[in-house]
Amino acid sequence: MASKTGVSIPIVVSGNILSEVSEKIPTDIVALNELIKNAYDAKAKSISIQIEQSSNRIVIKDDGHGMDLDGIHKLFHVSISDKNYGSTFSVDGHERLIQGSK
Repeated sequence: MASKTGVSIPIVVSGNILSEVSEKIPTDIVALNELIKNAYDAKAKSISIQIEQSSNRIVIKDDGHGMDLDGIHKLFHVSISDKNYGSTFSVDGHERLIQGSK
């Protein structure tokens, strides 16, 4: 379940999402790198990474534009993305290349 503003939202995933993710994101470092790239692609100007050893979690926060409900549903379906890897966009007059690809 995903939650935005405290409301539970059911998430449906495509059948081969687990095998696809395990092939494209084989290690924790690759996963962390992909999350940072996604924040960059969301036009974030700031990214915070907290390692919470007591709860065995990594918390990543950014000030990017985020995802709407449709984007969250697309996230869990293989090969569905609005991103155009390698295309450019501007943040405060600075050009960036789309980085996230997994």
